[in-house]
Amino acid sequence: MRPPSVRAVLAFLIAAAPAVRADPPAEKPGAEKDPDVTEVRAYPLTQEKVDQLAAANGALHKLTQADPALRKRLEDDDDSDQSIAQMTKNMETKYPQAAKAIRGAGLSVREFVVLELAFTNDLMIVGMKRQGTLKAYPRGAITAENAAFVEANYEKLKALADQFDDEADDGDDP
Repeated sequence: MRPPSVRAVLAFLIAAAPAVRADPPAEKPGAEKDPDVTEVRAYPLTQEKVDQLAAANGALHKLTQADPALRKRLEDDDDSDQSIAQMTKNMETKYPQAAKAIRGAGLSVREFVVLELAFTNDLMIVGMKRQGTLKAYPRGAITAENAAFVEANYEKLKALADQFDDEADDGDDP
């Protein structure tokens, strides 16, 4: 299980797609039934947490560059249909060296998974609004605080996300 890939995050978000549509249906506040989706959308992004995420991703990148067999096992372990609890348990039990690298950045494995998903979700939603795909943020898809944080730091956060993707692709066959 490598850090949640773009594909894994997109699979997670597709499961929650009704809240990310350009023209979201009217819904009652708190209507989300999946506790994982609720947790990810409510996770507060801060610069400190983004710095920890960057440190964890950097440590994982370094670890997988030094151990190609570990990298292959992580890449082959598709967790896109797993809950946050399952992803966390999988990382902690199957890849203790990766879990140790994450903890070394000051995050629990669970918080890393949630933070990675929240970072990607919120960056994607703000990006869609910036591109005009969304006229307004869908109710419940992103907190006002996270929207403000991502808007204020969009270029820096987008560059960081691109770096994460580039590092995840290092060593992949062309």
